[in-house]
Amino acid sequence: MTRRGLCTWLAAVALWPLGLLAAEAPRPTGTIAEGTEWATAYLVQEGKRPGPTVLVVGGMHGDEVAGVKAADQITQWPIVRGKLVVIPRANEAALKKHSRLLPTDEDRNLNRDFPQSADDQPKGELARAIWEFVRQARPDWLLDLHEAIGVRQQLKTSTGSTIIHDFKRDTRAQAEHMLEAINATIEDPTRKFVLLRGPIKGGIARSAADLLGVHAMILEVTSTAQLLSLRSRQHQILVHRLLSDLEMLPPDFDPFAPGK
Repeated sequence: MTRRGLCTWLAAVALWPLGLLAAEAPRPTGTIAEGTEWATAYLVQEGKRPGPTVLVVGGMHGDEVAGVKAADQITQWPIVRGKLVVIPRANEAALKKHSRLLPTDEDRNLNRDFPQSADDQPKGELARAIWEFVRQARPDWLLDLHEAIGVRQQLKTSTGSTIIHDFKRDTRAQAEHMLEAINATIEDPTRKFVLLRGPIKGGIARSAADLLGVHAMILEVTSTAQLLSLRSRQHQILVHRLLSDLEMLPPDFDPFAPGK
């Protein structure tokens, strides 16, 4: 999408109330870890034409709700090619408590619980269930939606406003397209997104990239001094760029048009 088009998106929704960004999501396709305290829904949309499979994950950390809001919207996008799989609330138990960590005796970080080698096993019931789901889904692309405190260009210890891609050349090339799309919507050069390489070990993106050959990225928006509606919108812009480049959406689809 052109810069003008992206700016039109933002103008169209600048004054929308948050409630319009939280429309009721479609009926879930199924449940991960069904029948346990970790149960969480997933949704699948398939286009009429064959194509790639993209998996979008939100809510890996329970205090990062922008990805959840974005994922709920993304489940409603019209897929015309390939398959879109969305786990909007991966860590449902932590989201209910607004806690970054799994509410267990160990207070574990779910995004460190995935296998780091072929001989490794996921840690805990939820990580095992999600990992088995990812293995069966066999995605070509995986996007893990997160948010961080601070902006990378202003604070070098922060991952806020970054696209963290795996070590594959094709993944980086796609990340550059997504970077161009999001930065066209940001005027302040010190708040623009940047690329980083190498998702965290034990995280779902790194494990999927290293062990399953998936093109994987972590999309990190900045929670500091930014409304939830803006953070959610930034996630959607990034995901829209990927799905558009993969020709999985109608060419004229605008997720921020009134009535969407």
